[in-house]
Order: sequence, then C-alpha cells, then structure tokens
Amino acid sequence: MATQSLPATQHKIVLYALAMIMLFGLMVQQTASSKLALLFVTGTLLGIVLYHSIFGFTSAFRVLLADGKSAGFRAQMIMLGSACLLFFPALAGGTLFGQPVEGNVSPVSVSVVVGSFIFGIGMQLGGGCASGTLFTAGGGSVRMLVTLLFFIIGFIILAGIGASMGSGDEVSLKDNSVLKLDLNRPIVENASDEDNPFKNLGGPFADGADNLGMVQLRDGLKRAAADSHIKGIYLQANFPQAGYSTLEEIRNALIEFKKSGKFVYSYGEMFSEKGYYVTSMADKIYLNPSGGMDFNGISAEVSFFKGALDKLDIKPVVFRVGEYKSAVEPFLRENMSDANKAQYASLLGSLNGV
Repeated sequence: MATQSLPATQHKIVLYALAMIMLFGLMVQQTASSKLALLFVTGTLLGIVLYHSIFGFTSAFRVLLADGKSAGFRAQMIMLGSACLLFFPALAGGTLFGQPVEGNVSPVSVSVVVGSFIFGIGMQLGGGCASGTLFTAGGGSVRMLVTLLFFIIGFIILAGIGASMGSGDEVSLKDNSVLKLDLNRPIVENASDEDNPFKNLGGPFADGADNLGMVQLRDGLKRAAADSHIKGIYLQANFPQAGYSTLEEIRNALIEFKKSGKFVYSYGEMFSEKGYYVTSMADKIYLNPSGGMDFNGISAEVSFFKGALDKLDIKPVVFRVGEYKSAVEPFLRENMSDANKAQYASLLGSLNGV
C-alpha cells in the first residue's frame, strides 16, 4: 500500500504571513479601534484554519448525498451544537461581560423562501456557497474568481434594494402606547442612517448599527412628549455606554419630557452607577429582587509632577489667566489650589447630589 507524504511546512512563509497579519492588525488598531483589530486578527486566523480544513457549508451536504459520507455533516452538527451550548446561556441571562445580549429573530416570509431557493440555484451554478467560493478562489481557481465577482455585485444590488425598501417604512402608534428607550448601547452625538445606509444588513456593514445618537434621541423625546398616543416611557439604562456629560444631557431631556405630564418608569436586573444616575429622575425605579446595583459614589484624583520635574531640573513655562485655569497645576504645584478644589467639589457635588 503506497503512502503519500505531506509537504514540509515552510516556516519562513508562515512567519512572514503571521508578521503581515500582526502588521495589518496594528494598522487597524491605529486607524480604527482595538476591538476591530482583534476581530481582524481573529477572523484572519479562523480563515486560515477553515482553508486548511477544506471547510464549506454546502460541500458537506453534497458529499453526504452524492457519496454517502457523513463526516463533514457530523462535524457541522457538532459545531452548531457547541455554538448553542455557548450562546444559549448568554441569551437566557440577557447579559455577557456586562453587555446586553439578545437574539435577532425574524419571521419566515415568502420572500425568504423564494430568496433561499434562488440562492440555492446560484450555489449549484457557481459550484459552491460563499465559504466554498472564497476557499476555491483563494486556492487560485479563475472560474471561482468570476463567481466571487458576481457574488459581490449581486450582494451590493441586494443591499441597495433592501435599503431603499426599508427607508419608506412607517410606524403607526396605537392609543396608550409606551415608548421603550434602551440606553444600553454606545451613545454618540449623531447616528444618522445617511452615514451608513447599509448598516441594517449586518456583517461587515454593521459598524455603528447599535449606536444611539443624541440628536435623534432629543428629537424623539420631543416628539413623544407632543404625541397624544404615547402615555409614558419605559426606560432601560442598566449599563449606558457614555460619559457623564452625555448622560446629564439625556437626564435633562427626560426631565423635560416629564413636564408634559407623562410618566417615566425604569426596570433593570442590574444598575451601574451611570445607569442609576440616568434613571434617578424616573417616577418609579424597579430592581429585580435577585439583581444588584453598583453604588460606590463618585470621586476624582489628581496627579502632581512638580517634585519629579524639580529633581530633573525641568522648569515648565506656562502662560495662564484666571484662578480656575487648573489644567497646568500638576506641573506647577504639589497640591490642589483652593480654586481647583472648589470647581472639583462643584462638579462632583452636582452628580452626587442627584
């Protein structure tokens, strides 16, 4: 029985490839964020693993039906089962590492069934699904490069159609409606759909899809206060992802909403200090009996470097006007001035005194 030896690993190429991955990861980290850099490196390494394992979603079913071999199909079932075991507890708990987690469930419609059937025909004509196309194209198949090109073109056309169809949706409110305001997400100044019309499609287009814009929030609260169909707000602010200045704006906007005579109720299984700061203006706050609240108070610390600069014989030259210009005090003093103490006390007191 003849045996076939595997080719030797080309260590230099592997090292060069890993170096390039890390280099591009650093570039993403510098130009975007550490989160996207980590996702880039993780996705690249997963792609390498899938390529060398000759992975494809449709290939396992094709081999099962054509050759009767079920190894690939069983591997996919194990993968799906493992994913369920990992994600179902997080979905049931509602949070993971302090972040809210919820499933994205959509009903099955005729368009979904028809689209799936057409997609299946396309996979048969192209000779593979998305992962299979990427696999064979990466292996140097010219035919699959053409398939990949039209796959991308079709996806872009579909994205445009979906965005245009979704832009005209209208929401009708019934009497005695309650507005649900979820602040457990990144809060930015402006989260207009015009900046990214494809963000609702998910995947690589979803960057910033969960952001909540202050411009849209203030406008929505003004509309809700004037809308006779809306009787109040159900506020979720367990772990708002924003600074205190932004949260103060939101809190003031909610107080302005209450002047319309409508209620604001809040419920949470957990409350961070920022979350409780926002919800403290609510008419009623409900905490799950098994829940908890982080309440340590707010403090500030200032580091002073004058002693170190004196030892290094460095004398900073500073021009300032006024008592409350304290940003340079760490380089000129070894303790806080009375004016700086007063402004810190005013700032912290405005938050602690809520």
